[in-house]
Order: sequence, then structure tokens, then C-alpha cells
Amino acid sequence: MANKKKEIKSVDSLLAGTERLLLLVMIGLLPPVLFLLIGWWGSLALGAEENIKFYVMGGLLAGILIDMRYLRRWVHKAYTLPVGWFVVFYLFYSICLLGFFMGMPVLNLVMGLIGGYYVGICLRYANKNKDEVERVAKRTAYFAAGVMALVCLTSWMIAYLEPTIAANVQGMLNLGQALSRERILVYSAVGGLGLVLIEYFITRAMVKFARFM
Repeated sequence: MANKKKEIKSVDSLLAGTERLLLLVMIGLLPPVLFLLIGWWGSLALGAEENIKFYVMGGLLAGILIDMRYLRRWVHKAYTLPVGWFVVFYLFYSICLLGFFMGMPVLNLVMGLIGGYYVGICLRYANKNKDEVERVAKRTAYFAAGVMALVCLTSWMIAYLEPTIAANVQGMLNLGQALSRERILVYSAVGGLGLVLIEYFITRAMVKFARFM
């Protein structure tokens, strides 16, 4: 019996450490990435292309210094942050993913997994009951699906406005014959609807999983 209790405690400690690491990464990445982007785009607005690297490095350093000063405090309060902060983080990383993968929305599904898990551990921390968890899981899933719908719409608009989309898709997928522009747009729309539904269900499931695991 003592060994079993010790094993359970060990698993709980490992889980807590893993979740803390997740929070450190997700919260800690935001300031460096945000200030790096500000430095990058700010330098372009100033018309100083030859000095871009200095603005970028300066922004990155500023973000790291902010983390060094505040990150531990932020992680400590992460389980009780207002909903608005979750929305800000979710939207920021969703935009970053869409931009980093050049308008391909598939990998934005990871936001539902991470966001749902975070909400779930907050509910576990607050010891919410099953009914409350179900309500929050639905709201979170609707939010995640709505963001995915905006992401897919943005991706579709990029494809619609891109005159060489057929050639781009042919080269990307190594197709022997290019798809028509109309077919690509139809496939993109249907695929986007599928991603929205998938995002809804995986987010909802992840909230409940993280709360009751």
C-alpha cells in the first residue's frame, strides 16, 4: 500500500512538473516573440533595412529581460488569470502559427489541444464539478472553433487572392497535373469546415481530460 501511494505521488509530481513546464514555455515565449516582431516590423516602418538585425535583437533581448523579471510571477498566477488573458494568448499564438506556416491552417489544431488542456488544469485547480466543467468545455470549444473558422477564412482569402495558387499547390504536392483554381477553393472551403469541427471536439475533450485525469 505504501509503495502504491508513493507511486501515485510520484506520478502526480511528474504531471505537475510537466504542466508547469508547459506554462513556462507558453507564457515565456510571448514577450520575446512579441518584441522581436515589434522590432522587425518597426524597423521596416522606419525604412532602415540595414539595421533590421539590431532592432530584432533588441526586441528579443527586451522580451527575455521581461521574462527574467516577471515570468515566475506570471506562472504562479497562471491558474487564476482572467479569461481575457487566455483570449489574448490564444489569438496571439493562432496568428503566429498561421503566419509561420504561410497560411496553412492545419497546424492551428494544436491550439485547441493546448488551450483546452490549460482550461482543464485551471478547472482542476479550482476543483470545479462535472456540470461546471461541461459548461466551460463547451464555451471553450466554441471559442476555439470560432478562431479556427477565422483562421480558415483568412487562409481561403489568401488562396482566392493568389493568382498562381494552382501552380503553387501543384509544386507543393508534387502533382502531375495542376488542379483547377475553382477546385482548390472548393477543397479549401470543405477542408476548413472539417478543421472547425475537429477543433471544436478536440478542445472540448481536452478540457474534460485535463480536469479529470
